[in-house]
Amino acid sequence: MTVTKEQLEAWMRDSEGENLEFKEARTGFDSHELTRYCIALANERSGRLILGVTDKHPRRVVGTDAFRGALDKQVEKLFDRIRIRIRAEEVPHPEGRVVVFTIPSRPVGKALEYKGQFLMRVRDGLRGMTFEEVQRIGAENTPDFSAEINRPASMASLDIGAIIEFRRQWVASSGNEALNTVNPERLLSDAGLIVDGNITNAAMILFGTEDSLGQLLSVSEVIFEYRNDEALTPVNQRINFQRGFFLYFDDLIDTINLRNDEHNYIDGLFRKTIRTFNEQVIREAVLNAVSHREYRAHGSIFIRQYPRRMTISSPGGFPQGITIENIIEKQVPRNKLIALAFEKCGLVERSGQGVDRMFRMSIQEGKLPPDYSESDDYEVRLILNGAVQDENFVRFLEVLAAETQEIFSVEDFIVLDQVRRTQKVEERYRDQIPHLRDAGAIELTGKGRGTKYILSRKYQRFAGRSGQYTRQKGLDKEQNKALLEKHIVNNPGCQLAELRGVLPEKTQYQVQKLLQELKGEYRIHVKGERRWAKWYPGPEPGEQDE
Repeated sequence: MTVTKEQLEAWMRDSEGENLEFKEARTGFDSHELTRYCIALANERSGRLILGVTDKHPRRVVGTDAFRGALDKQVEKLFDRIRIRIRAEEVPHPEGRVVVFTIPSRPVGKALEYKGQFLMRVRDGLRGMTFEEVQRIGAENTPDFSAEINRPASMASLDIGAIIEFRRQWVASSGNEALNTVNPERLLSDAGLIVDGNITNAAMILFGTEDSLGQLLSVSEVIFEYRNDEALTPVNQRINFQRGFFLYFDDLIDTINLRNDEHNYIDGLFRKTIRTFNEQVIREAVLNAVSHREYRAHGSIFIRQYPRRMTISSPGGFPQGITIENIIEKQVPRNKLIALAFEKCGLVERSGQGVDRMFRMSIQEGKLPPDYSESDDYEVRLILNGAVQDENFVRFLEVLAAETQEIFSVEDFIVLDQVRRTQKVEERYRDQIPHLRDAGAIELTGKGRGTKYILSRKYQRFAGRSGQYTRQKGLDKEQNKALLEKHIVNNPGCQLAELRGVLPEKTQYQVQKLLQELKGEYRIHVKGERRWAKWYPGPEPGEQDE
């Protein structure tokens, strides 16, 4: 498609939906830099590099002399360097010559590099990709392992009891009673788990007998261990679950619950109970591990339970596009056919794989949120902390929801948990702050870089911690000024560094401002300047009379 003046001006007005890079390049553009930008745009699945146009809005044409008379030769150089066909054309414009390079996508599963560097754009420049980013691109053409045919397997490799349990849950979830009349092979065929009479890996993982899995798909096992402390002590119990998921899932949950202690607390006249490990959180975590793990990698899913802590580890890093930062809102099941089977049974939702529910339920129970920080490129490790951190926080969330009739999102709960523990909120969650302030859940204290977030006066009163609220909120201005004045009266000639110790929560600028207000009120005076300044009680002699 030839780029027209109208199309160019449309791109200049609004780049939405287009992967565009604008450069002025009035007098020219370096050939190697051109190569680097073409590689970066190709790595981003195609785009256009436009020379002769300013980058900032409102964009305007300034014209370019880049590659004048040598555009075709430059395209040949680009092909020699990166082996993809790039189109270049001059676009006539009343304000000057514009050159547009149209860059196609890199091949699926292959990141492009130049002089040993895999490139991508960041803001106004370029940077090298991380190992993880290159690895995710490489995984694009990896087929769904769960959808592959397991050639040696047959219907005899599957356990009929597991298939019946799958049917029961599918009927319960869909309300389709007609599924009860379908024979097992047809049922699995309708679910996509058998293809033209061939057994998929998903069918083996979900319904395989112990013998058939041991012979044909041994990596599908789940290993459970219990230790009564976290030191390197012998295992108190170990169970290898090497049979179809629908044969062991309930047994695994029951095994965990054998030592899943209860935490009791009083809410008014009622005694309430929170289990160390929320059963729904455990179920979501196991479903995630089974549907997301890398079955091509050797190893097993390990579930290690301790009295107040549990880890669930599965081989392979996060699926392509998933990071610790986006795992709540973004889900890409590595084994789509398994995830689809879970969805039919109502075990997972189409909208995700339940990570958001795991965070919500953990925080609502006053526990630390699920922790993926020990994951790496070879293993996803989830840590569940079962200890209730704050009973009052649990009760406060219940009362707040009842009083406000608000529906709090998982991001809201994460912010409340961060405020409770650190008085800080991660940048990516700060959009939730106005909503939570309006709901009476949190308050802000301080300004600028000294801003802190605290749970509201309502919570502190509810928890019987009004004194703590006062300490967190801080003294009002007059109280702070009174403290400074008192210290100066008792310690004439003190300097700023000493006075900052009186109000350690305040910045140097904030303390200086309070001192100037006291000086303006003739309550203190200063001798000397800057670092040598010393503060004394009362007005400077003769000052108040002026």
